[in-house]
Amino acid sequence: MQDTTLSPCERLPDEVLLPLLELVMLRFGQKRWCGSLRGVSRQWRAVHDGTCESLHVDDGVTGEVMHTLCGRLPALTGLSMRGVTSLTANGLRAVGGLTTLTILDLGWCDDVTDEVLWELRGLTALTWLKLNGCSQVTNLGLQHLSSLTALTKLWLSYSTYTTQAGRTTLEATLKAALPALTEISFG
Repeated sequence: MQDTTLSPCERLPDEVLLPLLELVMLRFGQKRWCGSLRGVSRQWRAVHDGTCESLHVDDGVTGEVMHTLCGRLPALTGLSMRGVTSLTANGLRAVGGLTTLTILDLGWCDDVTDEVLWELRGLTALTWLKLNGCSQVTNLGLQHLSSLTALTKLWLSYSTYTTQAGRTTLEATLKAALPALTEISFG
C-alpha cells in the first residue's frame, strides 16, 4: 500500500529521483541559484542544497535561519545579504563558515561590526567583498580581512572613511596586507 501523504516525487525511489532532479536543475539553470524549486520534496531539497551556488537573503531572516542555511549549502560561492537589517552579529557570524564563498555582499547591513569581520577571516577563497554603508566597521575591523588573500575587490562606499587622507592611508594598508587586491571603492 502506497503512502498517500507523500507527494508523487517523494514516492519515487532515490535512484530514480535524484538523477532526474539533477538533470532538471542543470537543464533549467537552477543549479546556480537557490530558488522556489527547493520545496518539491526532501530529496529535491537534498540535491538542491548540495548544488546551490548563489543565494540572496532578504530582510526578515533570523540568525537561527541563517545558521541553518549556512550549514545546508556546502557549494555556495555567492551570497548577497544587501540591506538585511534583521540579523544580529550572531546571525552574520554564520557566514564565516561558508569557506567556498568567492562573492559576499554585506552592504547596508546594520549589524556588520569589527567583531563580525573577525568571524569572516576563514573565507580565504573570497574575491569580492561589499561593505558599502556598514557604518560600524572601523580601520581595526578592516585589519581582520588580512587573511583574505584572494580578495581582489573591496567596496567601502558610504562608510566611516570620509577624508581623503584617511582613505589614502587605509588603501595603502589594505593593499600591503592583501597582495591580490586590485580595487578598493570608496565612492
